[in-house]
Amino acid sequence: MGTIEESAPVFRHRHYPPLTTLRHFIEQVLSEDQACQDVVGRRLSERVGQRQSTCSLNTSAYCQARQRLPQEMVDRLYRTTGERLETRLPKSWRWRGRRLVLFDGTTVSMPDTLASQCAFPQSAEQQPGLGFPVARLSGLIGLASGAVLGHAVSACEGKGSGGIPQGQVLQNHILPSEINNWGQTPCPCNC
Repeated sequence: MGTIEESAPVFRHRHYPPLTTLRHFIEQVLSEDQACQDVVGRRLSERVGQRQSTCSLNTSAYCQARQRLPQEMVDRLYRTTGERLETRLPKSWRWRGRRLVLFDGTTVSMPDTLASQCAFPQSAEQQPGLGFPVARLSGLIGLASGAVLGHAVSACEGKGSGGIPQGQVLQNHILPSEINNWGQTPCPCNC
């Protein structure tokens, strides 16, 4: 947990400090009821149980706290967790003593806002003013553990641009003795 705390920002006293917000966000994602209202209700119950001052049931403070979470903290958490899972796997789960790593990707469209358009401009194949900004997401996944070991996000530059450039960015997460599956495979997101 120390490495995660290192990337947590300094904050003033709040009902949703960074590490508490991160914990509740993870619980929210894993929960059957993924509503922000459920998270806020659980946080209120938690504070009452600890004899702390109550917080509002309004979801605004929690949603704002989630937006303030530094990306570096979230990235460090998943990388640390993934590496720990991979190193603790039984040797018998490896193929001929080697870790198998899967490269996979997809695309996501975003709201048509100025900020999204600047970060992820529309493909040249789309007519101006039509369509939405599209981002390409790629990740490295440890096949035995299912843990995400690395990721890359970039603009989708149109059909035929493929996922190989993102794979090259992620190669620093792969050891020479490991086996990966991206070779010359086309981008799975077909953009």
